[in-house]
Amino acid sequence: MSDNHELQFSRFTSSEKNITNMVNNRIQKYGDKVALRDKARGYWKSLTWNELGDTVAAASKALLELGVKEGETVGLFSQNRAEWTISDLAILGIGAVTVPVYATNSKHEAGYIVNEARIRIIFVNDQDQYNTALAILKEGGALSKIIVFDESVVLHGKDGLYFSDFLASGRESSLGDEARHRLEKVGSEDLATVIYTAGTAVNPRGVMLTHGNFLYMFYACRLVIDNDENDVALSYLSLSHVFERCMQYVALCGGSEYNYCHDTKLFVDFLKEVRPDWVCAVPGVWEKIHSSIFDEIDRASFIKKALFVRAREIGEPDYLRKFRDQPVPLNLRIKHFFAYHLIIKKINALFGGRCRFVLNGGAPFNADINRFFVSMGVPASLGYGLTEMFPVSVPMKKNFKYGTSGALLPMVEFRLSVEDEIQVRGPNLMKGYYKNPEATREVITSDGWLKTGDVGHLDSDGDLVITDRIKEIIVISGGRYISPARIETVLKMNFFVEQAVALGEKRKFITALIVPSFPALEEFARKNSIVYSTREELIAHREVVRLYGDIIEKQCADLRPIKRIRKFTLLSEELSQENGELTPTGKLKRRVINTRYKELIEKMYQQAMQDDTSAMP
Repeated sequence: MSDNHELQFSRFTSSEKNITNMVNNRIQKYGDKVALRDKARGYWKSLTWNELGDTVAAASKALLELGVKEGETVGLFSQNRAEWTISDLAILGIGAVTVPVYATNSKHEAGYIVNEARIRIIFVNDQDQYNTALAILKEGGALSKIIVFDESVVLHGKDGLYFSDFLASGRESSLGDEARHRLEKVGSEDLATVIYTAGTAVNPRGVMLTHGNFLYMFYACRLVIDNDENDVALSYLSLSHVFERCMQYVALCGGSEYNYCHDTKLFVDFLKEVRPDWVCAVPGVWEKIHSSIFDEIDRASFIKKALFVRAREIGEPDYLRKFRDQPVPLNLRIKHFFAYHLIIKKINALFGGRCRFVLNGGAPFNADINRFFVSMGVPASLGYGLTEMFPVSVPMKKNFKYGTSGALLPMVEFRLSVEDEIQVRGPNLMKGYYKNPEATREVITSDGWLKTGDVGHLDSDGDLVITDRIKEIIVISGGRYISPARIETVLKMNFFVEQAVALGEKRKFITALIVPSFPALEEFARKNSIVYSTREELIAHREVVRLYGDIIEKQCADLRPIKRIRKFTLLSEELSQENGELTPTGKLKRRVINTRYKELIEKMYQQAMQDDTSAMP
């Protein structure tokens, strides 16, 4: 560990004290500058730092009026919007504990969290979330009050309260001294939040993070991002996820303007409107954008295709040198000038035209896709962290490389177990799992190291390389180990593939379930005069089956033969959280998928065996 960083972090913690106090310090500094912007009402609404402070103060007093105690859990069940942040800061500022619930969670998923965490008060956004919370409330238990952000929601009974009325009660409250006293008492070791992991287990585990854990995140991330009051940041991931919640407060810690994307389907539109300096997302976002761009290029003229290829060849070395603060030779600058104005500028505009930092996490990031975005001037990179310890590593532009997750952050320690599992520890390590000491002992060793479940190593430059996820490795018959995520990433690079699931546990070869990108497939059907009345008829059509056979063969051509897909089945319905097949963050629940599609999977392997028999002399 670096003594210098330990000392600097100690000073930072002493100065900021807790999350809400950190924001209050920035309010004093930035005053009437815009702090937050959202479009939840259909139009952009701005909130200055002073307005943010006044609203948080009112919300804090309103919570006290409702009798919220120190250490009490309060739920947040909403899409991203300014009220999410206001409520979070108010909860934290009176020494209570925020428990986020994903906006897309079902009644069962939300009910499990509400009941285990003994949530008495919950904030919700829309009608669906209100109805879900009301149904949970009516079943009995701790929940007794629902505070609603969106005033178009129809309330039933006296258990609901609009956020505007909630704030009004705080503004009329005489509990200002109590609120200030509570804020002064909150220290770095106090529990700030319980974040339920979006894992693939039957029930999620509540990760307990302190104010000190978050303060470390702000301290360490700002060493890499170095944002300031001139920057504009845009949300993508749910604020219920530790990644986005952390980066939101990193933005505010630097005085940056933070913009909310309340609907991820409109993310590309938000990029154009907000024109962010930096944004955080997941590789899947860039995979879809990449495939969409390349679909357009495939339909372009020969000259445009040639210009595009040349622009990539020029753009990559130019931007890599710029990212790394290296000089760019004059001849390359001249070539880049023409490439930029002919091609790169148009694609870069899709991202607002001024992105200087794009951080991804949560899944592998294909190096070819990464390389493409770099060549277009979008410095997309991949960091690494877990809810239990976030972040572990973040790439720095000056040391930009493909295929790594960057250097370890200050004060983060790294080691490998005998099985080559990555283990880490540092100031950002969770306090443990909520009400689950046994699960805590399963993942934290007796000497304080977190078992990540990932396989990897540090390369010669000290950058973290993740090679596999232990729990997701397929062991095919014969004992060969295969990472399904890598195969799935390759498949999803194609414009016609929306989702993919690689299968093969204890089998002789790999098969796959494929969810088509139906807008693209329906356009293909129209152009090829394919007649159908249902999705089932469409995916069964021989021309469609042939199309996807060709796509899979092309996408897997560079994979080793053992990783290539032998058989596939097209699905007529997207995998979803509602059907229990995805986590709230979009990860595959492989056990659920294997169970639900058992018959289809068996049929693929039986057909392959019949093909083998037919081929025998």
